[in-house]
Amino acid sequence: MKNQLVIFTLFIILCSCESLKYPISADVSQVSECKNSESFNVQGLVSRKPVSDTLSCVQYSYDKDKQTLMLQHINAGFNCCPKKIKCEIKTINDTIELKAIEEEAMCDCNCLYDITFTISDLPPGKYVLKFIEPYVGNSEKLIFNVDLNKLYVGEFCVARKYYPWGM
Repeated sequence: MKNQLVIFTLFIILCSCESLKYPISADVSQVSECKNSESFNVQGLVSRKPVSDTLSCVQYSYDKDKQTLMLQHINAGFNCCPKKIKCEIKTINDTIELKAIEEEAMCDCNCLYDITFTISDLPPGKYVLKFIEPYVGNSEKLIFNVDLNKLYVGEFCVARKYYPWGM
């Protein structure tokens, strides 16, 4: 009887953990050219206003019918010669961790890019989006909550005033 109680308790604990029940996938669908001071008037996915080079922002748009989340990371810092930028996605409970990776860091400089990610097979729900970036150090991270049951577009920004931001 005691063993059954332990097994039942473990079953309840494991089943009560919220986690994504469906496999989701992510792809980099677009990467801008390396930005310079003349290219900061590019309009984002959601907002029509230009984003300052001292901000790193994520604008999102969700298509409930297609269960597709488009994320545009505006002013993402990467090497000036990344060869190719790709991504990895990981889910932990209700957290979606998106890591952008440069294939190579071939130059001795960094610059800002606008990167569009597409997350597929994502059912409506409440999630924490967490971006893993290579050059942010100890600065504020891009981590924010979205409720894709209610709000299908939105934006989250953090201020960054060190190289390559704010140049």
